[in-house]
Amino acid sequence: MIFQKDEKKTQKQTEDNASQTSIKLGREMITEENTVYAENGKEKEPVVIKQIYPKVEGVIIVAEGVGNGNLKAEITEAVQALFGLEAHKIKVRKMGHISSHARIK
Repeated sequence: MIFQKDEKKTQKQTEDNASQTSIKLGREMITEENTVYAENGKEKEPVVIKQIYPKVEGVIIVAEGVGNGNLKAEITEAVQALFGLEAHKIKVRKMGHISSHARIK
């Protein structure tokens, strides 16, 4: 999540006349950020300006009854519509028919 920030910038300039032949100038920028909160009754909550969700790279679905080719195709189409994935990034398997190396531990 990205929260609303209240930003305060301060610029500080320095001058050093230690020598008659040269002058040293310096500039320092100080930035202070504070999260903006909204009051919700007695509670304060940070103001959210944007939520970032993880990107889905692929999907595997394990379900009963997917031995039927039509059901498998329907599930694949639904996942394509929901996540915008290409068909080769979607695997639909019948429950109990996943190899041991593909099981989640």
